[in-house]
Amino acid sequence: MQGLKDVEFREGEFTVRTLREEELKGSYRFRHRVFAEQLKWVPVSPDGEEMDLYDLWGKTVGVLGNDGTLLGMARLLPAAGQFMLEKDFGALLPLEYKIRKASDTAEITRLAVDPDIRDAKLSTTILLSVLKGICQWAVENEIRYYYLEVEHRFLRARSEEHTSELQSHSFIS
Repeated sequence: MQGLKDVEFREGEFTVRTLREEELKGSYRFRHRVFAEQLKWVPVSPDGEEMDLYDLWGKTVGVLGNDGTLLGMARLLPAAGQFMLEKDFGALLPLEYKIRKASDTAEITRLAVDPDIRDAKLSTTILLSVLKGICQWAVENEIRYYYLEVEHRFLRARSEEHTSELQSHSFIS
């Protein structure tokens, strides 16, 4: 999508940035591991990549280790394209709900942290870095509102376990 600004900044030992080219291709393999192989939300693909129509207009923000390894990511869908909430998750909305489709609105999709990372503190740090990337992308692109669909158990677990950590971090660099 033209006119959208990329982000890039250092967050501790990580680089947070809008992914391009080979990094973006790597994010499709990363998503396949998470959403097809582990969570089984989408079918396994013979090429080991999880891609869909939304990738045509979405932007992906990733957290990269010093060696360039993708550790966490989120795909951001601007309102100029279709939201997953409109097509795939509309049943989650109240019957009369009208989805906001203004230029200051986007949807967060494919939010994930590498499932092989078993260290809870590291995993949380990576998640917070992804969230900072999402916030910075919002600032750069004048996004004021986000839609995000998550499993209830994820939301409950994160809010119970990490409320104090989330409150103590600044999300804008």
